[in-house]
Amino acid sequence: MFKISIIAASLSVVMVSTAFAEESPATWDIYGDIQGQAIWQSGEGSTFHAEAKQVNLGAKGKYAVDSITTYYNVSAQYSDNFDDIEVRNASLYFATEYGGLYVGKGASGSYADVYARTDIHANNTNDPSGKNKMLYEQGQYTDNVLCYVSPKWATDLGTWQMKTAIVTYNEANKASDDALMGRLLYSNGNFNAVFNYLRFDEYAGPDGTVDAYDRFSFGTDYTVGNLKLAATAEVTENSFNGADNTYVGAASYSLDKIDFGVSYQHKTFESDFEDLGLIIASVKYHYGKQLTFYVEAAKYTEDTADYADFDGDRFANSDDNFSIGGIFKF
Repeated sequence: MFKISIIAASLSVVMVSTAFAEESPATWDIYGDIQGQAIWQSGEGSTFHAEAKQVNLGAKGKYAVDSITTYYNVSAQYSDNFDDIEVRNASLYFATEYGGLYVGKGASGSYADVYARTDIHANNTNDPSGKNKMLYEQGQYTDNVLCYVSPKWATDLGTWQMKTAIVTYNEANKASDDALMGRLLYSNGNFNAVFNYLRFDEYAGPDGTVDAYDRFSFGTDYTVGNLKLAATAEVTENSFNGADNTYVGAASYSLDKIDFGVSYQHKTFESDFEDLGLIIASVKYHYGKQLTFYVEAAKYTEDTADYADFDGDRFANSDDNFSIGGIFKF
């Protein structure tokens, strides 16, 4: 009986060792950045500010067992431009040969895949830490996302990928699917393109909303040597706030340690607001791998005070501005 127990125990050890043979240790990497700047802003509140625009601190890593690799990411953000510390990322991504599954909150995939290519500046960006708002409707972060990411398919015509998601960012309403997303990505050498569709349930809109809100967006970029050209188009139908379409073009050029960037945004409205434009130009100097200095200027084509009735006065703190700052990353 004793011998049988010893043999059984030995077999158990072998089986356990075999079962976990493909397991790799979990990794953790601390990351973050600190951005400080001096900013001069026009308008009625014309003033000078020295501010901690944003401080981000997070940890990410991965853990692999057999055919599943799990990526995890948590981070928080502080800014002088809001009163609290905000959790920006709290997510898991399970990657397999059949695709991946993302769950949690974090950087919006629609923003990352479509809009980020034209969001090239340091101060005037889509990040919520900034005073000056971008003209398009897409936000940078999203809560409560369940997203499937297909494998990439390489063909003679290029590489393709699909993504689809359900987002429940407002748990208090009657909708089980506040937003549904479908996305097609394409790349071929130095050329990239993506088409994105978002459908927002009518229950996710303000009280009394009757129709669902459809948002179509398209992004593309092409790189020639040190020059990168990018464009984004956002077309809305039945938007919850009276927005219509937004078009963005951007160009960036790298010369040794210096990046030059210029972009233009143009927004139209379903209501009687005049079209609104935003011109941004910036120069970044990469002093080292972790330290960057920048100079940046932005100008709105109309007085943003005239848009006080748009989307809860979204542009209340947005004005022409000039900034000088630095970013340290770790």
